[in-house]
Amino acid sequence: MAKIQLLYLLEFLTTDPERRRKICDYMQAFKRSDGRLAVDFIAQSIGLQLLPPYLPARNSSGYDFRQGVNFAVVGATALDASFFEERLQITLETNYTLGVQLGWFKNLLPSLCNNFYLYCNSCTDGCLEYLNKTLFLVGEIGGNDYTEAFFRGRSLAEVRTFVPKVIDAIASAINILIEEGAVTLVVPGKLPTGCSPAYLTYFKSCSNKDDYSKSTGCLKWPNKLAKYHNKLLQKELDRLQVLHPHPTIIYADYYNAAMRFYMSPDQLGTPG
Repeated sequence: MAKIQLLYLLEFLTTDPERRRKICDYMQAFKRSDGRLAVDFIAQSIGLQLLPPYLPARNSSGYDFRQGVNFAVVGATALDASFFEERLQITLETNYTLGVQLGWFKNLLPSLCNNFYLYCNSCTDGCLEYLNKTLFLVGEIGGNDYTEAFFRGRSLAEVRTFVPKVIDAIASAINILIEEGAVTLVVPGKLPTGCSPAYLTYFKSCSNKDDYSKSTGCLKWPNKLAKYHNKLLQKELDRLQVLHPHPTIIYADYYNAAMRFYMSPDQLGTPG
């Protein structure tokens, strides 16, 4: 899912239970499940609220974005809708692409900085101080781009050709965030989509036993694409870190973390 998630590490943290309840209600109303995102667990582990989703909450009162906000939208892609329409003849389910989400962030940032400045008597630059205390979770990005193509009948060879475009879109987003003042960014790689129920179900009728990993039961070809994506992403993050030596850019290895569940489910409390 293309997403920008911001976790603000601030001193003024809300403990209002009614506000927490509202955030949970909004999260469940605008997600395809009532589960938690990775950033939600990060927030909970350090005592912050679950991040309110920007899209439904942006025009509502009573939602405090100062502690964090989730710009993610279900089905959003890294590449613009025009790419899918012109090259693949695909109409996306949502036009809230990565570029749109970046626009939301840039529009929201001034108000966040101004609010922070009011609470920080010793601050000389509200945005600088604010963003120094901010963690940006940028991703996982790219999965929807590939899934949209695969589920519309595009081949692995064709989808592989636009992986570099997805990586370029991620890199462009990171550059923009750094230009705006981001100093700590975590950029996750792709998950092993060949292990996901959606892929296993959708491609069951057109797969044979050689398409599956003997050790995990996962489809091999989607996972090969995920590895290719992650390889290019890590290379690009290394380049960006050299280009921007002051910010910290961290690659989050979602792929191998998730593969532990499929390789050794019994050890992690899940029957194999």
